[in-house]
Amino acid sequence: MLATAGGPQKVAFCLQLGAEVAIDYRKDDFVARVLEATGGRGVDVVCDLVGGPVAIPSWRCVAHEGRYLVAGFSSGIEAGEAGLPMRPVAKGNFSLVGVMLAYLDASIPGLRDAGFSPWPREVGEAVHADLVRLLGEGRIRPVVGRRASFDAVPEAYADLEARRTLGRTVIEIAPDRVE
Repeated sequence: MLATAGGPQKVAFCLQLGAEVAIDYRKDDFVARVLEATGGRGVDVVCDLVGGPVAIPSWRCVAHEGRYLVAGFSSGIEAGEAGLPMRPVAKGNFSLVGVMLAYLDASIPGLRDAGFSPWPREVGEAVHADLVRLLGEGRIRPVVGRRASFDAVPEAYADLEARRTLGRTVIEIAPDRVE
């Protein structure tokens, strides 16, 4: 498994979590490093949690008939709304796959016109229940990098926005009531 991350601490963290190759996309030419690591083939799946400026270079890392998962926009929501050229997708012969699970009670007028086709709330609740079950069985282990009190939300959010976090930040609303 290959991973890209922003900064040496995050690269080390990816290696600790089991990545065979971890690349600092802010410092290195990650496209060249991915293609080198795969013998020029590229990877079968790119899971892009950043979007924006790394989207098009990431497309160059996808193998023939691979998949590019659009799963996040940590570079900013605005970057996720920017139009991207589709010709590289056609030339690259790979699939674009959107990954988003929204919890909506009912269809909101205009969503479909805006290209938003959410799953209904019951699907989100079923997925959530399955994740809770897998967590309880120890089959998934979310990486919690920081726990913060509710009073520390502004600081925790600033760290998240500045991309100074590792793993998930958990906000403890009532630490004595956490189950």
